[in-house]
Amino acid sequence: MDNNLLALLTEFGFDPKPSGTNYRVKAVFRNSNDYNIVIYPDNIFQDFVEGIKGPVSSLLAKVVRLDKNQTIDIWLKEKKIEIPTVKIEIGPHLARKQTIDKKFLNQLIPDYSYYQSRGISEEILKQFQGGVCLSGTLKNRFVFPIFDEREELIGLCGRSILPEAKKRWIILGSKKDFIYPIHLAKKHIETEKAVIITEGISDIITLFQVGIYNCLCLFGVDISLSLINFFLRQSPLTIFICLNSDYAGQTASGKLKRRLLKYFDSDYVKIISPPGQAKDLNEFLTKENKQDRLLEEWKRNFRLIK
Repeated sequence: MDNNLLALLTEFGFDPKPSGTNYRVKAVFRNSNDYNIVIYPDNIFQDFVEGIKGPVSSLLAKVVRLDKNQTIDIWLKEKKIEIPTVKIEIGPHLARKQTIDKKFLNQLIPDYSYYQSRGISEEILKQFQGGVCLSGTLKNRFVFPIFDEREELIGLCGRSILPEAKKRWIILGSKKDFIYPIHLAKKHIETEKAVIITEGISDIITLFQVGIYNCLCLFGVDISLSLINFFLRQSPLTIFICLNSDYAGQTASGKLKRRLLKYFDSDYVKIISPPGQAKDLNEFLTKENKQDRLLEEWKRNFRLIK
């Protein structure tokens, strides 16, 4: 970004902070101290609270007092500051998220034996409001309901409880909209100013079992724009990437970190591995020896306990 433009943004209280190849700024025009506006190298800003984007000149127009018949472009020209004109592509209108009738949850049987055999308590599982489905597409699966920030039901994720199943997991709903389990984790993420991102639901319930609640999962190894937008709204936020410790998981971790560095400073994005020699978090919980000592050491490594 041009030094004159940086100085101008600073003068008007936006307080620009480097974030990878971008800058994050405060929304001073709404008296916010949160850095939830990103300015990209092409001088386009994106406001992740209001869901709008545009040229940085229009951002300045929100705080600059202009004379009658004076435009922000004329004002900038008088300041001898040039902001390259960039064509903004207008994308399609956002589709409304599809929701599922919560009455479906009444069909789920509170049978927690599958996950209890894997070290997860009934108390933890009840928080996720899941249960076993006995009919339909999710028959013979432990089903986790996927809620959004408004606690609307936007998806279902079923783990087979039968060893012979061809598919271990079936996901219903638009995965790109999932921020899971936002309804349980959001307040902890806001308090800790940190989030652990994992591959799947089994990792999440394992973290809850050991008392770590500021965590979200990817449902795979790719991150959605919904998750990135959520992280930006929470900034400053330290993001811990904790995927499986095998070659595929660690390769995916590196790729994920590189993508996040386009939005966040390197100090805020870290890769950690599951504790001990475990491939994933649930394997650690069920198989590792000296679990308590290893767990406490692991927590200290990424400052979840002091």
